[in-house]
Amino acid sequence: MKPISLKIHEKLSHLSQEQINDLCHRYEAGEVNKGLIKEFEIDTYISGLVNLLPPKMTSENCVHCKKTLWVQRSKPSSYSKNTFCLECGHESSWTCRCDNCKESERLEQEQRTQKVQKLIKSRFNPPEAKRQLVDVNNEELIYLSAFIRASDTESSFSDISFHNSSFKLSPNKYFDQEIINFLIDASLIFMVSIPEYYNETIESESDLDNIDLFVSHYALNITDDRFDEIGIWNSLYYPQCRKISEEQLRNVWKKIASHECLEYVICMVEDIGINYWYTDKHLQHIREIVKNFSVSQFYCMFFSCLKTGLIIKQKIIGAEERLCIKV
Repeated sequence: MKPISLKIHEKLSHLSQEQINDLCHRYEAGEVNKGLIKEFEIDTYISGLVNLLPPKMTSENCVHCKKTLWVQRSKPSSYSKNTFCLECGHESSWTCRCDNCKESERLEQEQRTQKVQKLIKSRFNPPEAKRQLVDVNNEELIYLSAFIRASDTESSFSDISFHNSSFKLSPNKYFDQEIINFLIDASLIFMVSIPEYYNETIESESDLDNIDLFVSHYALNITDDRFDEIGIWNSLYYPQCRKISEEQLRNVWKKIASHECLEYVICMVEDIGINYWYTDKHLQHIREIVKNFSVSQFYCMFFSCLKTGLIIKQKIIGAEERLCIKV
């Protein structure tokens, strides 16, 4: 930003320096603008006088160039104005957009981004050795394939995201987080970046627990002797599972079914205006029910219970209203 020039306004050019000093002193002392304008024959309106007066020096120095700061004139009853630097254009305000402030903001943002990236690498980066594709077990393969198929069309081996995806990874966000954590812990994927808005809130590794894993970007941590990265990506889209036991399939189905039931509970309860607070204990109860009942049977049972509860609630409300009328 160019230095600000300090020159007398043309509407004060007919006054001597001594008269200008006298005008400024009397203005700051609180004299009425109308009288000053008339006495000094200044061509301006009453509220415009302050814009014609030259600024005055302060005892403060600029934080960037260390030059003396200046401030616009003000009356005793007025709010104090922000100080500013004639040399670099800096203004003592959190909204200042001078070149130095913009550069400081850029450097601060860059440092924060680097700090967050270090925390991400410390928390989510995989071991140096990549997983061999042939060693990925069936359960890992099921979740990894679902993870890839749910990603958006722009995703690739080294940049997987879900911002523009029209597919769901799982029935609800809780299972999304569980699947992603499972794949990270298995060293099959690792996080490469998070949305910029998280940079302002992350100060330590513990803050990473609060981020939404579904909005982050990932890369695969897999290698294979037969395929390159594109080949690995394509092979995982619809993989050929090795022989898998009925028990393994049933366990995977139970997890999916439990979260489908949980999502149904959340939607139904919120639909009647109740904020539902999900806990692990709720999911444990649902898992116990799913051991003996199908998802559709759970839907029917919960709907019946909810309907009965609403009927009882309406009866109680009606009884209370009739009691109030009698009173």
